Amino acid sequence: MIALHALRSHESIRLFKEMHPDLPLVVALTGTDLYRDIRINPDAQRSLELATRLIVLQPMGIVELPKHLRAKTRVIYQSAERVRRRSTPAKDGCFNVCVISHLRPEKDPLRTAMAARELPDSSRLRVLHIGRPLSKEMDRRLRAEIARNPRF
Repeated sequence: MIALHALRSHESIRLFKEMHPDLPLVVALTGTDLYRDIRINPDAQRSLELATRLIVLQPMGIVELPKHLRAKTRVIYQSAERVRRRSTPAKDGCFNVCVISHLRPEKDPLRTAMAARELPDSSRLRVLHIGRPLSKEMDRRLRAEIARNPRF
């Protein structure tokens, strides 16, 4: 079995291990797992223990794990094919930067927009965000940033 998310898949991980104790169980860890859930949630922590192999998407993810779990952890790099054609400039002369993420605090989703506020007036950078706020607080922050930031 390959499970995505230590916490969200915990029940499936537990049942699989109970039914198939000798079969491989791989848990692919996300940023939410590494930087929040495995630190505070016993179910997420138990999923790590039950796994025969753990997957992280970048080498520094390994250091977030307890030392006794690092030997069974492997890095699989995310990749994409290089785009060989040149992009078409925006018709309005802006340089668009796209952020793709639902808005939740652990992702710090407004960081790019806040950084764009620090650019000089001559900059053509504009931040386009794809994703929705997952809480009322994040919705409030999003609306405030849109009202305040002409680059966002």
